[in-house]
Amino acid sequence: MAAFLQYIDGKTAEGKFTNEIAQAVQELQRSPMERRTYMLLSQVIKEHETASYTKGVEYGRQEEKQETAYKLLALGVPLETIAAGTGLPLEEIREMAKNK
Repeated sequence: MAAFLQYIDGKTAEGKFTNEIAQAVQELQRSPMERRTYMLLSQVIKEHETASYTKGVEYGRQEEKQETAYKLLALGVPLETIAAGTGLPLEEIREMAKNK
């Protein structure tokens, strides 16, 4: 197991099992079809990661706006002012005011 983990970490393959894996990887790397498949999958994974990151950032910003709105509601700030300041729709601020 240690030899396999070292191989995964970029070290030279040692041991029968790890050498077999290294050989299989080299064969796949020489195949144009497998290389194209790998590149395509890598691209799809990267696009998914980027989309997920963007979605997470947007979610965090929305959550922060809502937290700010709740704080301003607690301070008695007018709903229209909260909507203008946070960028949240006035109707959402009204719903938040009902549920606070």
